[in-house]
Amino acid sequence: MTAPASETKGRASAGEAPVLEVRHLTKRFPVGGLFDKRSVHALEDASFAIHRGEVIALVGESGSGKSTTARLIARLMPPTSGEIIFKGTDMVKAEPHAASRAYRSDVQMIFQDPFGSLNPTHTIGYHLERPLMIHKKASSGSDLREKVLSLLTTVGLNPASDFATKFPY
Repeated sequence: MTAPASETKGRASAGEAPVLEVRHLTKRFPVGGLFDKRSVHALEDASFAIHRGEVIALVGESGSGKSTTARLIARLMPPTSGEIIFKGTDMVKAEPHAASRAYRSDVQMIFQDPFGSLNPTHTIGYHLERPLMIHKKASSGSDLREKVLSLLTTVGLNPASDFATKFPY
């Protein structure tokens, strides 16, 4: 899970610090009983950086650590070791409660199963509006709608106004 800098492609300016950098991220889950110190190595020494304007994909076989990596970055569980540097701050060392709200206004995760992650009684637009409202990313109702449509357009869901009114199933 380590990608050399020479393989990274994006629109970052030379010398610009990454927005997110993962350094030697490791996660082990203990298995066995009280006196059994074995562990499952779910993620071992993953490192990568994401610069402004870049998009990356976590690709691998089942059980290779993709979901574990995403959960660690989203701070849904602590790593065994390693660093998650976001905008210059090591989120592993940051005080969890004070940093979580600000961090989650920028970093969020939608799980693979839309039926388990998204309420099927709400529209796609509603699901996109909620975090924008919670984190005060829109100044008015029209600004909120514009941001939702922009997000849908960014990911290639066009016409965005049609997708905003659809349900996630």
